[in-house]
Amino acid sequence: MNIIVIRADGSLSTRPDSTLMRRPEDFYLPDGFDTVTARPCSYIKMAKAGKAVRKEFAHRYFTGIGRGVLLTCGKDATYIDWSTYIFDGETPAEELAAPLFNRICEEIVYVTRLISVRQGDIIAIEVDDPTVLRRGDAYAPSPSLEFNIR
Repeated sequence: MNIIVIRADGSLSTRPDSTLMRRPEDFYLPDGFDTVTARPCSYIKMAKAGKAVRKEFAHRYFTGIGRGVLLTCGKDATYIDWSTYIFDGETPAEELAAPLFNRICEEIVYVTRLISVRQGDIIAIEVDDPTVLRRGDAYAPSPSLEFNIR
């Protein structure tokens, strides 16, 4: 399983599943780093494999959307272990407003034009401005997700 990140500037990066955290736990900064950048995101789990998915079929490739946070340390680090947090609870696709539903379909088209996806892969879309956190800070982007930076 891979995590494909669509950054705020539209560029893509990937993270391995070793970065995934499914429940809130404190984040321990690696030695040599004083800060971590938290980037809120929306994510979708791919329901089936695909490559070059057309927009009219994109709705078949996901079942819902959830929220999460992507953490990075330093300017050059794209990821470190245990740095992708996802919240419990997804909003089912059939409950999404049309503009959001259409955007997700467009993002699936964009990603699958460049990368083959497999069932279970996660596409994370950065949605809000990043927050820089220091050791000792608490971060609570949602009531269901709160953790401390250690």
